[in-house]
Amino acid sequence: MKRRKYRFICLVLLGSMLLASCAEQSLPTPADTADDSITENNGESVDMYVTDLMVNNLIEPLGIDTVPTFRWINNMAGYARSQSAYRIIVSSSRAGAEAHVGDVWDSGKTVGNCNYDIVYGGSPLNSRTEYFFAVQAWDEKGEDAWSGVSKFETGILD
Repeated sequence: MKRRKYRFICLVLLGSMLLASCAEQSLPTPADTADDSITENNGESVDMYVTDLMVNNLIEPLGIDTVPTFRWINNMAGYARSQSAYRIIVSSSRAGAEAHVGDVWDSGKTVGNCNYDIVYGGSPLNSRTEYFFAVQAWDEKGEDAWSGVSKFETGILD
């Protein structure tokens, strides 16, 4: 009985010490972080950028043999920010994708907040061909950001 009482007292003391240490740490308030911005690799401060491009839930897949589906992550500084529209361009060359020219497919500005499982809507793709793509996203204020260029390669489609 004495041992149980001793263990209980130790647990109570340990718990109170943990609570006290948590109380000493100050959590950021919305006022502290509302004006924060995201810093990209080059040190430039931005409010939004698009990253982690994927096709069929894979990063730069090789040999896909189904209709591609696209997804990405929007990184936005501040609270209550969301995507209001997107545009996906697919190009036959890296240079074309970097210039934001979709010579294979251009979804056009599409209103919506979905950033995953967006189905390719262009003409049929060729077998064993490398394609390059980029994504443009708009926020609720109408500001936009482009992703970097990513790629995918088709397998045998016929």
